[in-house]
Amino acid sequence: MIVYENLQQGTEEWLRVRLGKFTASKFAVIGSEGSGKGRGGLETLCIEKAAEIITGKPMAQFTNEDIERGHTLEDEARGAYTLETGNIVKQVGFVEFDEFTGCSPDGLVNEDGFPEFKCKDDKNHLLMLLGKEIDRAYQWQIQGNFYCMPKRKWCDFVSYNPNFKKKPLVIIRVYPDPVMQEAIKIGLEKGIKRVKEIIQIANA
Repeated sequence: MIVYENLQQGTEEWLRVRLGKFTASKFAVIGSEGSGKGRGGLETLCIEKAAEIITGKPMAQFTNEDIERGHTLEDEARGAYTLETGNIVKQVGFVEFDEFTGCSPDGLVNEDGFPEFKCKDDKNHLLMLLGKEIDRAYQWQIQGNFYCMPKRKWCDFVSYNPNFKKKPLVIIRVYPDPVMQEAIKIGLEKGIKRVKEIIQIANA
């Protein structure tokens, strides 16, 4: 495992390090496949990763309003989380688990934890305040981070919205899930095998 501590997320160098790798944000596809509930998304993902490896160029980065809000507010969320919990968050660029797998955590806490910041809109932050469970896709992302950082024992899932003056933070402690971890392992084995097959076919 390699931790790129001084790599800034979103830069050209960061994109190059992630090139051709299955990353935690896509582990909903990986985990669903490994749990036997996949709907064909793994093949598309494998083609994308193989194309990156063959061409040496990253796929275009998807964005939407929620992602842009997260980029704008993440530093603010990190500061609010530190004030609330006392946990100092060390920022890192990328964690490379192996040649085909890695993650870009929102930071690391001491030797055993990490946060996952989501800057939700007003409606969805309120739903979190009312006890809504963490979205399944985010659960897979968190478990993907655990998979890539096996020494980490907990994650604080953080919903942050500064419009809620009294309760801008919702913090939910999450732990590694053995069932989801096994599904990720199986899904990755299938995905890596398929990427190698695609590359071999393309280069024949």
